[in-house]
Amino acid sequence: MLDENVYIFALESEGKTDDEHLTAARFVDCLQKRHKWVLTPDVVNAYRRQFGRGRFEGALASEFMNGLEDILFSDRCIWFHRPSVVANGYDENDIHVVAAAAASAPSVLVTTDGRLARQLAEKAIPENHGFKVMSPPEALRELCG
Repeated sequence: MLDENVYIFALESEGKTDDEHLTAARFVDCLQKRHKWVLTPDVVNAYRRQFGRGRFEGALASEFMNGLEDILFSDRCIWFHRPSVVANGYDENDIHVVAAAAASAPSVLVTTDGRLARQLAEKAIPENHGFKVMSPPEALRELCG
């Protein structure tokens, strides 16, 4: 499960040299080529909302946006129409990604949001719902080796 903040960093990565953007781009590239995507209507809407903001330029952004569209109609998409909301105690803006990660357990939620990772860990939500939370560098090492 990819939190949209990682996807945004990947979309913005063209011409960037900082680790956060480059790692996000490498992970999204790996995800699109080697792994299945966990998607729900709310998650797809969160990703697509970013497309209309007009700040993404270059071949990488185009490749990542087109890649998402291709995945939606492939066997590499794990689709959950309305996953159950996981008891909160974390920011309500993240309900859609947490619900998707829990619905697809065992799974991994990849995020750059340290606050979300801490809130989930404090409530033992990942352990109780069968998913792990990883940063993009951790996910790149463990899932894309």
